[in-house]
Amino acid sequence: DARLEGCIFSGLSTDDIAEKATALVRNDAAESKSQPPEVRPGGGSAHFEKSTMTKDKAPKLTAEQQRVLDKASDCMHATSAWMASGRKSNRPKGQLVIVTGGPGSGKSFLIQEIDATADKLELNHPKLCLMASAANVINGRTLHSATGMTLMGPSTSLSGQKLKKLKKLHQVGTIWGIIIDEISAVTYTFFHETDKRFQRIIDC
Repeated sequence: DARLEGCIFSGLSTDDIAEKATALVRNDAAESKSQPPEVRPGGGSAHFEKSTMTKDKAPKLTAEQQRVLDKASDCMHATSAWMASGRKSNRPKGQLVIVTGGPGSGKSFLIQEIDATADKLELNHPKLCLMASAANVINGRTLHSATGMTLMGPSTSLSGQKLKKLKKLHQVGTIWGIIIDEISAVTYTFFHETDKRFQRIIDC
């Protein structure tokens, strides 16, 4: 059975993002057993079937993958335009996209394509995973190291030098969004704390 594997955030300023994500997690878990869900306006989800790439052909995006990449690209361009304007207005409205699919369906490949698009626009996006082994696959970081939490969890404070270090680590001036891989392994409490901490990190 396909399960929730990836989550892409943009905007990063929505107060209800944790609640919205939890609702989508529950909905997508049920939908993935029946049929691939459509990408919904203002966010949404996409389900990837196993790739059918042959050895003599370079990997290509499927229609669903392209739709997710297009949505991410739109968010990047909106953020880039906002930055170019001197950030005089509010940051572009946040969106939430959830991507599902089993092993070999192309989730990591999609992340690589998103990376390439962001590089062209000189933007960046923290790529996070709960486990270090999964983070290494996408050249990302664990949720703990990215948010300043220890194994003690949310009780770890975030202030002073630690906050300054994380701002520098994530290059907050060029962040357009956040990618969380294998989000089904992340509890609601941990997810909510991650959202709160990144709002502090990105609040320049």
